[in-house]
Amino acid sequence: MDNFFRFFRREAKTASGKNTTVSTGNFKSNIIYANTDESAMRIAAVYRAVNLISSAVATLTLQYKRRDRVKNYFKIYDNGYGARVNYLLSVCPNDRMNSFTMMKYLVAMMLLKGNAYIYPKRAVTGEVESLFLCSPNSVVYDVYSNTYTVSDLVNGISGTFPASEILHFKNMCMDGGYMGRSTVSYIKDTLSIATTANNETLKRFATGGRLKAILQNNTSVKGFGEYQDKELDKQGQDLQEDINKGEDILVVRGDGTLTPISMSSSDMQFLEMVKLNLRDIARAFNVPPSKLMDDTNANYKSVEMSNVGFYTEALQPIITEIEREFTAKMLSVNTYMDYKFSFNLSSLYALDVDSRGKANLSRLGTGQATVNDIRRENDKEPVEKGDEVYLSTNLAVLGSAKLSKEGSNTIQTSDVKKKEEEDDE
Repeated sequence: MDNFFRFFRREAKTASGKNTTVSTGNFKSNIIYANTDESAMRIAAVYRAVNLISSAVATLTLQYKRRDRVKNYFKIYDNGYGARVNYLLSVCPNDRMNSFTMMKYLVAMMLLKGNAYIYPKRAVTGEVESLFLCSPNSVVYDVYSNTYTVSDLVNGISGTFPASEILHFKNMCMDGGYMGRSTVSYIKDTLSIATTANNETLKRFATGGRLKAILQNNTSVKGFGEYQDKELDKQGQDLQEDINKGEDILVVRGDGTLTPISMSSSDMQFLEMVKLNLRDIARAFNVPPSKLMDDTNANYKSVEMSNVGFYTEALQPIITEIEREFTAKMLSVNTYMDYKFSFNLSSLYALDVDSRGKANLSRLGTGQATVNDIRRENDKEPVEKGDEVYLSTNLAVLGSAKLSKEGSNTIQTSDVKKKEEEDDE
């Protein structure tokens, strides 16, 4: 009977190209595994999530700042060594890539590989002169000696370095925080289901929805069971060949009945299962489903809140990880209080005119920016008296004369008297 069941068994291939069969009682089913980053990126939702997160982080500029001790605030370190570091962070980290490319693929490697490494190449004086994003699988970390062995033939970097000389960016860890694991490895079952669903969708819709049917043998001869099994197996192979050719009518010789192949209720709900897989992938990458183009029940308010969720849940942890690692490896215990690395977040609203306008209005009304500050950010010429700080007067100290009726009358009386004097003149 095994030959009989073979007719109903689907062949599936793993990411490595080998067939994987899982035994389920008397039947055998096949699961397509997506355990590698390459196979996972073939799933549209995974590609979208990784590309969205990495690109969003790369649009932000990492800045090297120095404290102004007189006024006690941090400003961009724009001269001498500070200018050189900011050039590496915001323009060109090395002669092979720009800053956007380095940051984008740093985040992509964190998500898909679990770990990303940057090697700061220093001059004889100890100052950083280049930043290299190490090639995938070119770095080995020894957790016992706390050293990194680099064999990066692409960037020409090799040797064993102490932990202080390699910037290590990790995804979620399972070993206490030493080596990260890719998001793909944590959701391999979900990705396997999604991969199988994609292949199944391709098979179901490859013919454009044309009708298919099977013409079955409706009679049998007793006493020839083994012979009939062999013939049925042969007929099964012939039918499979016809299916692979895209034949609409499948014929079994002899007396037969034409049976149309129609979609069952579970088949008609197949696309709903695909949507569930998309939401599982969105959940794993901390991305709102609407960001992966799942606009079910979406409205203006939900889209706005999804942006907030994306910024706080998907971007903020990664941004903080990058800032802290640069601070920990590039600054010493004697300098970290006067210098810092931080992202300029204004680029998040670069093309969202409405949100950017509201943010600028809020900054202007709370004294966080002047008119000329905002104009300079938009590459516009400063205006006269534009450096004055404004503050909204809608608020007042609790119990002040401004909030009392007496104080209000006094102000009104003063204003009236002033106006009368102006009229007399």
